[in-house]
Amino acid sequence: MRKQRKKARRAKIYFKMYENKNISNRISTYEENIKNLCKILPETKESELMKEQLMHSIESVLSIFNEAQKAHNKQEFLSKMALVINEANECTFWIDLVIEVGMITEDEIVELVDKGYDLLDELNNIKDKNYI
Repeated sequence: MRKQRKKARRAKIYFKMYENKNISNRISTYEENIKNLCKILPETKESELMKEQLMHSIESVLSIFNEAQKAHNKQEFLSKMALVINEANECTFWIDLVIEVGMITEDEIVELVDKGYDLLDELNNIKDKNYI
């Protein structure tokens, strides 16, 4: 029992917190914007698939990021952040595809596209700063 307590005390969080609440809020806002985008896409078989993929990827970004914040060591944190970045990258892929197939113009969602790439860059920066 005593050894378990010592281990629990030693299980520190090794990564630095880089305004994670701010990033969580940004991810949540981005998720709301994605939901709004999905509402204005046409009702076709192709767009339904894209909506489903978009929603899955953005929800994964938020949930895995929340898990990363609770990581018990640096390795776990970096592993979770790699998953977050993959999901965020997938999200930007689906948005780009929606534009490419002509379901919506880039002018209509230019701010959403920019926010997606900015968020992806910031997530990469967090991971890189903790990798050293």
